[in-house]
Amino acid sequence: MGSILDEVSRVNHTVLMNNESTRPPASPKKFRFSGNHVATAAMFLIVLFMWRDLSRTKTAVENSRARSQALDAELANVKSELTMANRQLDQFKKGGPPTAAVAKTEKPARAIAEAIEKPETLFLQEPEARQTEDGIVARFAFEPESAAPLPDRITLVVRVPSASEARILSLVPVAAASDSNLEVVVNGRGNLGMIEGSPAELAALVFEVTVSEPVKATVRGSEGIKAFEMDIRPDGCSVRKL
Repeated sequence: MGSILDEVSRVNHTVLMNNESTRPPASPKKFRFSGNHVATAAMFLIVLFMWRDLSRTKTAVENSRARSQALDAELANVKSELTMANRQLDQFKKGGPPTAAVAKTEKPARAIAEAIEKPETLFLQEPEARQTEDGIVARFAFEPESAAPLPDRITLVVRVPSASEARILSLVPVAAASDSNLEVVVNGRGNLGMIEGSPAELAALVFEVTVSEPVKATVRGSEGIKAFEMDIRPDGCSVRKL
């Protein structure tokens, strides 16, 4: 009996072993690329492109800022040089040496003073003044000497005292063409005005200065013009040579 059971057990074991050997091997687990992976990859690319564009924009802004600062510095230097040149020109027209030459020896100063002392060739005519809605307008003109040639450039500088309440509102050449290349300036404080141009552009050499109220204005000019003072009033204008 025992041998029969042992034989049955061996047969069953053999059958099980045969079944295990004939069973096909399990297929490997496949990786599925889901929609979540696609979205993640697309988001990564978008962030990468945005970061690259932001870096380029930042670099461009920094370069633009650097160029702007360089231009501001250059403009400041030009303004400083222009201010110094105007001061030197103004000092020269007042009869003294240029600002940069004040500290030099007396010999150049005497030479400049002698160069300014030239004969009068543009003679001031009797000025007149009238009251208008804009202010008091004083008109004055110059008559050139017939035998003397006109200078290449004519400059007029009109001043009113800084402590005065009167201000220069305008300074214009009356007969000049509207398209002429003249330099006409009145500063922001209204105590200084300047006109510069060629005789042809200034035409008849007639000028008008408008002031806000009665004042004594000083007028100085380039070669051939003697400095003078105008007492500007609503009822008229008188002149005193300086």
